[in-house]
Amino acid sequence: MRATVSLLLVFLTVRSAVGQTEVTAADLEQAALRARASIPRGYVEFTMTSRFSAAGQPHLQISERKTWFEGTRVRAEFRYIKGANEGVRQLQCRNCERDGWGILATDTPNEVTEFHPLVGSKRPPLREAVDPRQFGYYPSIYVTLADLPLAKLFDSNGLRTVKRREANGGAYYEIRWAKTEKTGIIVWIDPDRGSNVTRIESVTRSGQSVQKAVMTSELAQTGGVWFPKRVVLKSLWNEEVTSEETLDVHIFRPNDTPPAGLFTLGGCELKPNEYVLTPDPSQNGILRNGRIVPRSEEPPPPSQPTDVPPLSLSPPSRLVDPWFAAACAACAVGVVAVVLVRRRS
Repeated sequence: MRATVSLLLVFLTVRSAVGQTEVTAADLEQAALRARASIPRGYVEFTMTSRFSAAGQPHLQISERKTWFEGTRVRAEFRYIKGANEGVRQLQCRNCERDGWGILATDTPNEVTEFHPLVGSKRPPLREAVDPRQFGYYPSIYVTLADLPLAKLFDSNGLRTVKRREANGGAYYEIRWAKTEKTGIIVWIDPDRGSNVTRIESVTRSGQSVQKAVMTSELAQTGGVWFPKRVVLKSLWNEEVTSEETLDVHIFRPNDTPPAGLFTLGGCELKPNEYVLTPDPSQNGILRNGRIVPRSEEPPPPSQPTDVPPLSLSPPSRLVDPWFAAACAACAVGVVAVVLVRRRS
């Protein structure tokens, strides 16, 4: 109910701006941010498909993903179903167990779970744990969004102009940023669809070359909330597509309350007796009952039963290799034969 009221206020804010002679870029940007920030929590299932070229060879990578979010907490579970990491399952959780910390768990052999600060740590960043409220709001590859707070997705620097345009029987606003002579961004915001961003173009010129990123969002309404059902990002070099990422949303449940303990070590459903690495080696240990038990706190092994005879302290008898024994016997026989022959002679 609160989300519906918030979106209604956003809608009315933008509609009132439409009636004015001038609509500022700041008003439109803030309305677009409020449209996403008004979703305090939720759950999303989606598929990520990435096509790109490396060393002149085309690559395809597909993963199935589930993401829960609440406030600043984001938990992502994903499984690669095609590509170099096919079959690998991983869990990444930001601001989990404690604020400013993250959890990384992989089910591949010889991999351990890691629990470390998100900032200032030498451990791998959790860039797959992206807040779904950022989908379609930044013209960059998916994994860079985790480093950008929602409020930072719009850059207020540079000259901006606003134009109202008509398309497909509706109106939208076009914001152009001229950040420098060589770089610029164009953003389309649709006031009839919750003030969501529907398209972003980022252009960078270098000499005769032009690098461009184009992101488009198809929106659908769920529970009174407008949200992308598909986001496509294409990177182009001189109008030639160099990479393409597609995000297809299958399930979106806005304001869905996450299960209790979901954003904790104990709630991450890790493997039994999982070994956990932390920034402090003395705190590394086994995860038991949602708590990391350092080796120093491990209980001693059970004492030996009294009815079992004590182990002998004498060194164990040395095992003899039968082939070595046979060789020694043959040598002994040969030595004896030589001695007898010499005596007879």
